[in-house]
Amino acid sequence: MKKRTLAFAAPVVAGACLYLGLSSTTIAQKAEERPGPDVKIETGTKPKPSPAAAAVERMAMAHSLAKYGRQAKSPTALIAAAEILGAIPTTPLEAKPEHRRDEKSANAAGSQSEERSRGPKARNNDDPASLLAEAKQMAPNDPHVAAIVERVARALDERPRGAVGGPQRGVHVVSANSFDRFVLSFRADERAIVALSGDGSTDLDLFIADQDGNLVVKDDDDSDDCGVNWVPKYTGPFLVLVRNLGSEANRYVIATN
Repeated sequence: MKKRTLAFAAPVVAGACLYLGLSSTTIAQKAEERPGPDVKIETGTKPKPSPAAAAVERMAMAHSLAKYGRQAKSPTALIAAAEILGAIPTTPLEAKPEHRRDEKSANAAGSQSEERSRGPKARNNDDPASLLAEAKQMAPNDPHVAAIVERVARALDERPRGAVGGPQRGVHVVSANSFDRFVLSFRADERAIVALSGDGSTDLDLFIADQDGNLVVKDDDDSDDCGVNWVPKYTGPFLVLVRNLGSEANRYVIATN
């Protein structure tokens, strides 16, 4: 996601106001009715990805690698994910989500217990330090793993401080049977990318809509790892929807250029 200059401030604010009347459920319904491929598409021209966009793709790969490491009980996969993420400077995602209940999913799921709707279970964070600690705990008696963890941790500590640029990253929790709505701005004719990785507890879907509420691109497969990319035809705001189809909350990492 790019920061706007003053020249872009007015259309961004005006466009964002249009979203106040849009229904998250309506956008999702449009997505369900739309035929054709889901996310692995681009619209308009196909410029080369910017360094920030390429970094988002590497972050998504690292989060998937971390999930594989947990499933396969592979500490080396967790270490590799930590090394990839540690090499990518990020800035906090300034946009905060608006949380909305997805009544359609909630009604289909039926009543929930208080325990299941309270929040996600305690899970490891996909940040480099946490991944290295998790790898070490996975093989506590393996000196080879311990040596690699120490080497990577030392390299991460020696990184130049104060690095700027790179993708924006945020960590949020989407409640059971609910939407998180972001309004993010992108530049025309530059490749835009949004990726997210959940905690593995539920299925998450990702939708991008334009300022008129028209679906642009989506990722609605059966996992909670989502990624979309497209080339905006205008400079301004887009609606980003993160939909939780499960009966418990899901903690996710979202990144964008």
